[in-house]
Amino acid sequence: MSYNNVFKILDTNTKLKSLITNMASGYIDVPYIISETLKLLEDGSVFENIISDSNKVVLCNMISMYFNDCWEIYIDDIKLDKALKYGKIEVYKVNAANGLRYATVNEVAQGISELLSEYVYPAGEETYKKLCLLQWTFTGVSYFFRQAGYTLNYDDNGKVKNTFYEMILMSANEINDLFTWLSVRDEFDKAIKIIKKMEKNRGYKYAKYEKDEISEDITIKQLVLNIYRVFPRNSNDKNYRKALALVINANKGNKLSPTEVSFLRNVYKQYALSSGNTSYKEDESNDIKDMCDTIENERYSGKIDANHFAYKIISTLKKSNYSKCSIKQYNILLDAYNLVTSDKEKDNKDVKAKTEVISETDIDTSLGILSNAIGDGIFEDEEDV
Repeated sequence: MSYNNVFKILDTNTKLKSLITNMASGYIDVPYIISETLKLLEDGSVFENIISDSNKVVLCNMISMYFNDCWEIYIDDIKLDKALKYGKIEVYKVNAANGLRYATVNEVAQGISELLSEYVYPAGEETYKKLCLLQWTFTGVSYFFRQAGYTLNYDDNGKVKNTFYEMILMSANEINDLFTWLSVRDEFDKAIKIIKKMEKNRGYKYAKYEKDEISEDITIKQLVLNIYRVFPRNSNDKNYRKALALVINANKGNKLSPTEVSFLRNVYKQYALSSGNTSYKEDESNDIKDMCDTIENERYSGKIDANHFAYKIISTLKKSNYSKCSIKQYNILLDAYNLVTSDKEKDNKDVKAKTEVISETDIDTSLGILSNAIGDGIFEDEEDV
């Protein structure tokens, strides 16, 4: 690599020339920001005639300031990227019977439908942004640039369209502030200590139990399975499309966050209330009874398997006079109800209608496309690096 044209501009500044020569030698492990800046300044660079001489001098000075204020942190390799997972934490709350409170361990694990979230910054939001910008200068990972507060443009393949030079121009003032902030390490060291403590504690600690604790009737694994099985493809409802996208991504191994599971629960309940030929409300036992009577009357009509799991549920509901019906039970009843009220008759009524029944014992074997990737350990920290 040659920098003769830049060196002419620098004239007698031998110290800066020497620094650039050393950085470009290939014998030193240099961070992303220096590596990319050197490419801009190299003789024959596509930006050579685009960047003014004055801005080339600014870029050279940026390398010098970075070396003075950030180089030591880069060389120390404090695993800043991992620490930053705890520099911005999503904390979960619920609107429970006794009012708004922090969620419990089980409520977060289940991703209950009442889950609310907010972000907290243990070392402060502005400090978090500075640290994200610093991490971007180390590696060039766009996630940290966005977390520092900037908006990027992407092509159809999900690749960043903005050039490195554009990103430098976008963040020039903040990079300069970063140098000033790091010139005295006290605030940086204090921030890292706070975040490392949060990292050691693995984030916010939730209570194990509350008197008004909320639970769900359906497991995450079954929820994902049901949505994949029954949600319409290419729906006009954007929530249905989003739910399907989350489920499909989960099947590919992408883990669901508690808020994503909560969203799936709410959309699934929305689907249960709007699907079929009946309107379901948990306290309207007469509607449930009418549905059950219809299903029972058609048991041997040939429209439905006479051993459909719905008939076991009906037997259970009768004991409580149809007053206790969970969402999970209702969805199975709705599946059966749609079968027996369908206009499509079987030509041979002696042939049992084939229907997929979802029960707790079926979950692991039904719909093989949903692998064991969906299940225990379905949660992960927010990250898209």
